Amino acid sequence: MTSIGLLFKVLWSPREAMFLVSKNPRPLMPLGLLCLFTFLTQNVILANVDSSQLSAASEAVMLATLLVDPIARIAIIALLYFGLFTLVGRIAGFKSFFAITSFAFVPSVFSFVAKMVLAFRDPPSSLIADVAGSIGPAMFLHRDTTSPYLFTAVNAMDLVNIWILALLAIGYGFLVRPTSSKAMQIVAVVGVFLLYVGVRLAFIAAASR
Repeated sequence: MTSIGLLFKVLWSPREAMFLVSKNPRPLMPLGLLCLFTFLTQNVILANVDSSQLSAASEAVMLATLLVDPIARIAIIALLYFGLFTLVGRIAGFKSFFAITSFAFVPSVFSFVAKMVLAFRDPPSSLIADVAGSIGPAMFLHRDTTSPYLFTAVNAMDLVNIWILALLAIGYGFLVRPTSSKAMQIVAVVGVFLLYVGVRLAFIAAASR
């Protein structure tokens, strides 16, 4: 199956898609898709910003940085899980982990679409980077009247985040020894994410002092 077909298959038949990716790791297509939507989203936001606030050079640097961001983010996440599952007993190399991670982040496209819709509806100045595009219970909380700790924790329970975690757990299952416990694989995937949320909460606590 082609990489384009896998982009769609990972959404409705994730186990089959991740198995195929594990056998033939090709991360370029999902990375290209994420970079494309990053570019489109930022252009939609910039189109609604007063051009006098940003120079052409600033816009170019911003777009270039954002295009690198999804690649760097996925590479770091893949490296973390590669190291973690090395301790557990992996049977695949980093390229496979990188490809699985790339395909697992395909649902992020829905967050990009939500962010573009918000950019058309609301002034760009009112968009908050870590909230815009969130699809989850945080949508029903008012940030100014909610504890920052509670808001950060609830915002982490974004449906797209949960979807990505599920895809990671399914995909990495094909990259470790068959004797490895499924429960342990899920705990490892979710544990890293909870650690990330914990670090964010710690930064909030440090900033509020």
